[in-house]
Amino acid sequence: MVAALSLAACSETGEPAVAPAGGASASAPAAGGKSLSADALCAYLREQVPVLKGIGSEVGRKVNLAANLATFFDQQGAKPENAGQLDELVKTGCADVRTEILTLTGMDSFAQM
Repeated sequence: MVAALSLAACSETGEPAVAPAGGASASAPAAGGKSLSADALCAYLREQVPVLKGIGSEVGRKVNLAANLATFFDQQGAKPENAGQLDELVKTGCADVRTEILTLTGMDSFAQM
């Protein structure tokens, strides 16, 4: 859970570095030097929607999402520099999934995680 909480920390060093919108191959530089693929992230988030729908509360969904994303980032060997970068990457790669997950969790952005 500690890893999930560090994801929510916002950087005060400036704007998040995000690849420009340009299709399915969008990626962003991630902590540790590896790129985080929008394709992989969006595919993972699509799989999480039914899981989140099965949880009875917004708080429970948010906690589940944070923990599962931390595990996903560990498995990928890359994580976003900050929550703003995560939000932009998901906006670019799968805005429809982002909207659905934010609605299910009662958030306006992933920065609220």
